[in-house]
Amino acid sequence: MTKIDIQDTQSIIAFGVEAQRELTASADQMIQRVRNKDVGPVGDTLSDLMLQVRGLGVDELRPGEKPNWFKSVILRQVHPIAKFVQRYESVQDQIDSLVVVLESHKAQLLRDVGMLDKLYDATVDYFHQLELYIAAASAKLREMDEQVLPALRARAEETRDMLDAQNLRDATSRRDDLERRLHDLRLTRQVTLQSLPQIRLIQDVDKSLVTKIQSSVLTTIPV
Repeated sequence: MTKIDIQDTQSIIAFGVEAQRELTASADQMIQRVRNKDVGPVGDTLSDLMLQVRGLGVDELRPGEKPNWFKSVILRQVHPIAKFVQRYESVQDQIDSLVVVLESHKAQLLRDVGMLDKLYDATVDYFHQLELYIAAASAKLREMDEQVLPALRARAEETRDMLDAQNLRDATSRRDDLERRLHDLRLTRQVTLQSLPQIRLIQDVDKSLVTKIQSSVLTTIPV
């Protein structure tokens, strides 16, 4: 409240701008993050990996099934396991290169998840700062409505002096300026509340992709 000087128009216009600027920078960072986010390559690489794995013919491997002697010896048919190994050896380099690409995507996604955590925490801090400015502006408005303006009005009515009347008009105008600033601060607060779940939503997409990559690299290929 001490930052609000009712005699200084500039102090009213600039009130709370610092907190708003921090929140705007935070929102811009998130927008830039969304704009630059292209999950397409991750999905394409995962799809390529699954195509390579399906092409190995895993379904042809039936645990516990004994090889057919006639087909193996007379028809010289290759055993399914041997056939599978041959296919795997032919695409192993491609699979390994896809894994390297996926691990790179995973590392970037994990960095993004950490960055979004920091962005979320910073936005919450800025939100609390904004709440203080809103509380201060609201208290100052009550003070002006209940004390300052009634005193100036009573003096102007008592003295009938032009300067006193002008002081009342100036104070009323600055009071209205402060009310407009309070309105702007409340709008910023609302935008901030909406941005918090958006940050988490972006983060959930990243975490989901990390989980899919881990499942593919650590489960699908070994199995």
